[in-house]
Amino acid sequence: MREFWVTSYDGQLFMKDEDIHTLVKRWPSLCSLTLIERVRRYVCASCDEYQLSWASFVILRTHCTKLEHLHLSLASFNTSLPPPIPPLYTSTPPRLHLTLSDLPKITEPFEVALFLTALWPQLHPLWQTGWREFAWREVTKLTEFTAHRQKFMTRLRESSITN
Repeated sequence: MREFWVTSYDGQLFMKDEDIHTLVKRWPSLCSLTLIERVRRYVCASCDEYQLSWASFVILRTHCTKLEHLHLSLASFNTSLPPPIPPLYTSTPPRLHLTLSDLPKITEPFEVALFLTALWPQLHPLWQTGWREFAWREVTKLTEFTAHRQKFMTRLRESSITN
């Protein structure tokens, strides 16, 4: 399977990191994954166990090496812990077009940007709901800087080889 899309129109997608792991282990050739909540009519007090975390991004990068489009709703996202240090990967992933909606509050935009660009160096972020949040604007600027730096370093290496 190359594309998988789930949209919930009546509330929360009850998913956790383990569910993402199960999904992508079954379909490692996914190129496009969309998991979004359109309407969140209620807050489920007992639903804390159904939260995605930064680990979901590591799972996706590890198991879906062809992933080019990722759209996630982060209405139920656990930001209580900072992003972990991701593993080092030997292969370069394709450019990832990342769309995040229902952005949670973050306090460390530098860490989030470093985390995401360590997973996908050629990250193209697009924030939907909540994009006015200052910290997420900082993440955007930092990921753009990282992409430009990578291109610059590549040109620098290529010019030093030819000289």
